[in-house]
Amino acid sequence: MLVLIACLWLYFHFVYGQDELWQGNINLSAEVLPYHDDLKLLVVHVRTKNPRDVQFELNKEEMDSFELRARELPLNGDEGKVFNEEEGRLIARADLLQLAGGGYIFLPKAEMDDMQVFVVRSGSWISLTAEMKSKTGQSYVKENDASMVVYVKADTGNSVVRAR
Repeated sequence: MLVLIACLWLYFHFVYGQDELWQGNINLSAEVLPYHDDLKLLVVHVRTKNPRDVQFELNKEEMDSFELRARELPLNGDEGKVFNEEEGRLIARADLLQLAGGGYIFLPKAEMDDMQVFVVRSGSWISLTAEMKSKTGQSYVKENDASMVVYVKADTGNSVVRAR
C-alpha cells in the first residue's frame, strides 16, 4: 500500500504537477518619494518567486497576462465601507509581461523583481494589485495575485503606510 501511495505521489508531483499546479508567489512593496508640486513618485516592486522544483512559463501568445494596476480610492467612504480590488479610479496599468518581451520563464526556485514608478497625488490612498493569469484562452484559467494599499502623505519626506 505504501508503495502505491509513493508511486501516486511521484506521478502527481513530477508529471501532473509540472503543468497544472504552477505557483508564482507574488509580493508587493512600495515607497513614496518626493517629486514636484503636490505630486509624488510611488515606486512599486513586484517580487515573484517560483518555489517549486519545476519551471513554468507565461506567454503573451497563449493569452497569459501579468500586470500591475494602481487605483486611487475615493476619500468619501463611510465607516464599514469595503473597497474591493477593482474599486476606485484606475490611474495606471503596467503590462509586466509585455515589458518583458511578451514572455517569462520562471525557473525552479527563481525570484524576479519588476519595478514600476507611478506619479500620484499627495494625500491619496492608492490600491495596488499585481495579477498573474495563465491559460486565459482555455476554459480553466489559473491566476494568482497580490494587493496592498499605500497612503501618499502630503509632507515632503519619504513615506509609505501599507496594509495587506
